[in-house]
Amino acid sequence: MAWVLAQGEHIHALPGTSSEAHLVEDLQASGLTLPADLLAQADALINRDTVKGARYPAGAQADIDTEDFTDQ
Repeated sequence: MAWVLAQGEHIHALPGTSSEAHLVEDLQASGLTLPADLLAQADALINRDTVKGARYPAGAQADIDTEDFTDQ
C-alpha cells in the first residue's frame, strides 16, 4: 500500500479488506515513507514490462471496465 501511495500525489488507494484490523493496517501505510532504494527495487519488479496477462477470466473481463494487458 505504501508503494502504491508513493507513486505520486495524484494516486489514491482504495483498499478492499475483510477485517477492521486490515483496514487499520492499510490506513497506517499513508504515514510511511519508503526508502528510495526500496522504491527502486519495487519499481524494477512491478512495472508495465513485468505485469502481463488478464486480471480476470475472459467471461468476467467482458463485464468489467478495467485494464487489459494481455496484448503487451
